[in-house]
Amino acid sequence: PDTSTVSFRVVIRRGDVCDFDFNPFNDEQIISSSADLTVMVGPPLSVTRALEFPEGGLTETITQPILKLEGHHRKVAFVEFNPVANLIITLLLRISHERTSRTSDGSAKIWDLGTQEELNTFNCKALPQDLHWNYSGSLFCVSTKDKMNRIFDPRENRVICEWSPHDGTKATKMTWLGETPRIVTTGFNR
Repeated sequence: PDTSTVSFRVVIRRGDVCDFDFNPFNDEQIISSSADLTVMVGPPLSVTRALEFPEGGLTETITQPILKLEGHHRKVAFVEFNPVANLIITLLLRISHERTSRTSDGSAKIWDLGTQEELNTFNCKALPQDLHWNYSGSLFCVSTKDKMNRIFDPRENRVICEWSPHDGTKATKMTWLGETPRIVTTGFNR
């Protein structure tokens, strides 16, 4: 087996990177979100070949994204690809602490990267802290600062379930348990 180390740089941002995710349909496509209110897809190598890294790896620093989603009025804190729908992503927006001291608003947005269109917006009711799609890509769960987890059905644009997993004030993290309808959470008690 090849034990050599491959190192490369993708420099397509000026602001701090908040989150990134690799496309589950193409391991060579990456998306990142930033405190500068943008979401970028890189690298810019071939639009027709799903934005892939070149065979054999990168030989130079990438400085331009292939796609830039702009127009968000809040910091894009999280990005995650849908696990079964190619080029469908979910973004979590939160108020930037640099712009206001209030942190009582947040939303999740679903984008189609193929058409560069926003498909839907969901009110998270509080500052979002974590987001994950279920195994089948039909539901997503968001944990929020109001100590709640909410499961959204994006096709019906509604919350189908909400609960308080932990009493503590620190962030709650969660993930779906494989193909089951169950979620495991981590958090703190008071």
